[in-house]
Amino acid sequence: MTLEQFKAATQGAITEREELDQLRGAVSGAIVRRKVEDQKVRKLTNRVINGIKASPRFGPDSDLYRRLGYVTDIERSSGLKRESAGDGTSANP
Repeated sequence: MTLEQFKAATQGAITEREELDQLRGAVSGAIVRRKVEDQKVRKLTNRVINGIKASPRFGPDSDLYRRLGYVTDIERSSGLKRESAGDGTSANP
């Protein structure tokens, strides 16, 4: 096999690798563009939510706020947890 025959025989693999490199670059670019667009949507969503919370008609305890998947102030617990000592008494007197 001559060098020219070898180059001709392997050209298909080389071409596919070059195309794959181009596609990887395109995917990386698409991911970056998607992240930028997601950030814009996140900011817009936050503005809508803050508008609902600030509205005298709705507010942070409204059904609309709850239906958007958020926990209303009324439903939110204090977060205070007291661990028991195992015998039914509090470990912290």
